[in-house]
Amino acid sequence: VADTWLLGHLVNSVIEAKRGVEFLDALDKEDFEGILRLSDPATLLKFRLGLELRASAFDPPLRLELEDRVLKCDELGYTENSRSLRAGLMRLKSWKRCDEAAAKLPEPAS
Repeated sequence: VADTWLLGHLVNSVIEAKRGVEFLDALDKEDFEGILRLSDPATLLKFRLGLELRASAFDPPLRLELEDRVLKCDELGYTENSRSLRAGLMRLKSWKRCDEAAAKLPEPAS
């Protein structure tokens, strides 16, 4: 993924500047889709753990939109687009499952 290093650098810079809240407030559904589709696993982890970005911030609206776009691409025979959208959709679902599992863990002892 060509843009992953740049996204990773962006996350690191935001974390170092302690501007995570402002950064996350500025993200919209399309930005999150870009993160899902352009990031490698290490960069996704930086977004999840370093910035505490949660999939629930954009799910279900993004999930439903991606599912709809996958169906349209399949109907029109746009195989590559469908494959790319499916990959983003799978990452979104995985991210959400990780968030849900993490929420069930007990808080660390002080």
